[in-house]
Amino acid sequence: MQRWSNITYGGEPDVTLDCTMVYQNWGYYEQYFKQNNKFALGVRFQGSFLGSLGATSYFETIQFVFPVRIDSLKVDNSKDPVEATLKLMNEYDFLSLGYAFQMSMTAQIPPTYTS
Repeated sequence: MQRWSNITYGGEPDVTLDCTMVYQNWGYYEQYFKQNNKFALGVRFQGSFLGSLGATSYFETIQFVFPVRIDSLKVDNSKDPVEATLKLMNEYDFLSLGYAFQMSMTAQIPPTYTS
């Protein structure tokens, strides 16, 4: 049985992410990604198959959601599709999300916490 838990730390974690994105066209860049924009970034890692119940299949997964802002953005619009290299910084945003990050995990064996 899995249980939901809410853990509060003294301060928010400092997370940075460097990545390269590929756009279908220049219009997507113009519409969605500008420097200092805020958005929620979700990352999901999927592991081995756990089983199925009815029509639903279950896998070991761990998922993170970070409220981030674009710190730096370099666009190469000479390529087709357009490529962009960006640096994202975690930014605690209490008004829209209310957390510094969120993690959810599905595992066959529950984790053991030591204090």
